[in-house]
Amino acid sequence: SAHQSIRHALAEAKTKTLAMRLMLDHATRLVQARQPSATETCMAKLYCCEGAAEVTQKCQRVMGAYGLSDLMDMERYVRDAIGLPIVGGSSNMQKNNIANRLRLAE
Repeated sequence: SAHQSIRHALAEAKTKTLAMRLMLDHATRLVQARQPSATETCMAKLYCCEGAAEVTQKCQRVMGAYGLSDLMDMERYVRDAIGLPIVGGSSNMQKNNIANRLRLAE
């Protein structure tokens, strides 16, 4: 196909987005049911925040130079997504929290 690399990039982005949604939904259900959820919420934050940055950058690359223009929404989406892993506990903090909850040795 003439646009195989674009099709693959968008298929990967959609797959990752669905995986993030499912992980977030699972953590949300645990919280709403007042079940233990600390590990799952840390995992969801880590995966979703890093995934959002990955997906938006992948889509920005598909758009080419248009994705870099501040006249397009994509530029803001990427900028916002890059900051997500820092807000509310960095990715490294989430990894430490997960490892501690799994009782992994330091």
